[in-house]
Amino acid sequence: MRPASRSRTGFFHGGAVGAIADSGGRLCRLLADAGGSEILTVEYKLNLIRPAVPPTLRAEGRVLRAGKTLTVCRADVFHCAPSGAGGLRAAAIDADADGAGS
Repeated sequence: MRPASRSRTGFFHGGAVGAIADSGGRLCRLLADAGGSEILTVEYKLNLIRPAVPPTLRAEGRVLRAGKTLTVCRADVFHCAPSGAGGLRAAAIDADADGAGS
């Protein structure tokens, strides 16, 4: 983890957690989209559930609803501990649009 990604308390900064969640949602949409079009995030809502502990976080995404131009995904961010234990740190709802026409 880079120092710029940390808060003053040593945990991942909320902005870094949000970026990981957004990336998880976008990747989920890209994998579900057979057309391979360009994706633009138009909105996301992030709930920070627990402090995100360094050094590693993992995002898991799933499509909640896929439309012609807008897809809504959920991305969960988990702490990955060396011992294998971890836990949910954040949950996000991500709305992505087809950016091919922009």
